[in-house]
Amino acid sequence: MTVANSMEIAWKDENGTEIVKGIYFYAYFPKTVTPDIINKHSFNSSDPSVYFHIDLFTISEDAAFTEVHSGTIMVLSARFDAWPDNLRWRAFVKDTLHTLTECGALLTWCGNELSSYSPDSLNPHLGGADVYAAYSPKIGYLCRSPLLTDTYEPLSDNEMSRIYSTLFEEDL
Repeated sequence: MTVANSMEIAWKDENGTEIVKGIYFYAYFPKTVTPDIINKHSFNSSDPSVYFHIDLFTISEDAAFTEVHSGTIMVLSARFDAWPDNLRWRAFVKDTLHTLTECGALLTWCGNELSSYSPDSLNPHLGGADVYAAYSPKIGYLCRSPLLTDTYEPLSDNEMSRIYSTLFEEDL
């Protein structure tokens, strides 16, 4: 199955919930950082240093914030009416993850409906979630199938261990 065929999320609006083309972005903010990304970086910003590629997708009106462990997880839902070309898709994913870390997130990751916001789901020894791509300044950018036409391949257990250890500074 290709990346384009794998990227579906549950989208809630005034008409209810439906499964649509899209991706969830997750950002882990440590307790020492106030996750005020909505105030710092408008998703409709014309500032070219903010790489949310707002022309490509519809973002949910509300970012969800969940307190977990020693920090806060922010969840953003991005819906696509039509997929962009491969190069814009690759830039969109990488730039969005990077921009979230510039806003104070320690780690960012993304995925489809099978992904999870829980930091524990990043631990491959606990079952692990389906993670499409991840970024942190410590580990860099990880993505095994960066183009929409690639065969979908989530991050490996080894990569998941690296992500998890970034959050909890543990060697698995």
